[in-house]
Amino acid sequence: MFGHLRRDFGCFDQIEATTSPWKSEKSITMCVKLEFQGTALPPEQLAWCGMDSVLLYWDDMLLMVGPYGDPVCNLYDEPIILIPECDGVRILSNTSMEFLQRVPDSTVSIFKIGSTLPAALLYDALDHFDRRSAKADENLRLIRSSLPEAVEACIDAAGHEFDVSRQRTLLRAASYGQAFSRLVRILFQYFKCSDEKSE
Repeated sequence: MFGHLRRDFGCFDQIEATTSPWKSEKSITMCVKLEFQGTALPPEQLAWCGMDSVLLYWDDMLLMVGPYGDPVCNLYDEPIILIPECDGVRILSNTSMEFLQRVPDSTVSIFKIGSTLPAALLYDALDHFDRRSAKADENLRLIRSSLPEAVEACIDAAGHEFDVSRQRTLLRAASYGQAFSRLVRILFQYFKCSDEKSE
């Protein structure tokens, strides 16, 4: 899953791209073999986007090919320049600057539609808590054993988030989960001590 890119599938009539990853025996780097059908022109620019996808730019079209072989196409009205960064690519035009990067796994685990991973349930529990719903308690009970991992995922997702209000909400979810994580540990130790005293 990749973020910040409009999906326009009309360009696939012009160009088809497939990838086949392979690893060199003498290197730990991943290589991607690109095969194009439907165009004789080489791309004007080529850039890595993170560690596992490639961006190719022709005249007004940017094609992103990821590790799973599903290309994503974006059309531009004006010329662009691709500037590779360690975690993505800056896309510069005369009027705008965009940053394209892979959506972090922690963000996907929370915001993927229908996600039932602990971090998503913790985020959802905070929402129910804010609405004074009993479902908040249900969600916390479901993820009791995974609360530390859920808290960590919310903190990680907040670190990758550009929207300040969403970043605050993710940190509130982490704080909410951390409070219950401490409570679970304290209660566990209390009951363990009381069991030892009764013996």
